[in-house]
Amino acid sequence: MEKLVDERLEPSHVQPIDEIAEKFARHAHEGQIYGIHGAYADEHLAKVVWIVKSFTRDPELWATAWLHDILEDTNVTREDLADMFGERIANQVADLTRLKPANLTKEQAESLYQNHLEYASVEAKLVKLADIIVNLSNLTTKRGDKVAYLREKIGELKAVLKGVEWNAALSTQ
Repeated sequence: MEKLVDERLEPSHVQPIDEIAEKFARHAHEGQIYGIHGAYADEHLAKVVWIVKSFTRDPELWATAWLHDILEDTNVTREDLADMFGERIANQVADLTRLKPANLTKEQAESLYQNHLEYASVEAKLVKLADIIVNLSNLTTKRGDKVAYLREKIGELKAVLKGVEWNAALSTQ
C-alpha cells in the first residue's frame, strides 16, 4: 500500500481527487477480469464514472465511482481509503460494499446487501444505480443463470430507489 502511494500518486493539491482515485483504482484492479461480463475491471469502472459524471459535478462522487468495487475485489481496506481520500469517500464506498459473511447462504448475503443499500447515502445510491445500469448493459451469453442475475439486480434496484426523493437529491448536485 505505501509503495503504491509513494510511487503512483501525486499529492492531492496538485491533482484532482477523482484523478487520484482513478489511478489508484486502475492500479489496484490491474489485470482483473470483471467476472460476469469478461471485461477488464477498469473498463467497468470507467463506464460507471461516465454515468455518474452525467448527473453531478462533484469530484468526490466521481472518486467514489472509481473506487466503488475496491473493498470487495482487492486488499484495500476502508481505513486505507479514509487515509487517502477522507471519510466521506470511504463511507460512500463502504455503503456500496457487499458484505460476505461465511455463515450465510448466497441468498441471505444478497438480502443483507439489499438491506444495507436501503440505508446508503443518496450519493452512494447514485453510484450504485450507475453500476446496475452498466452491469445490465453488459449482460452477455457468458452469464450462466441470467434470470437469477436479473432478480438480484432488480432487488438491488428496489433497495437503491427506496426512500429517496431523486428530484430533490439530484437538484443539489
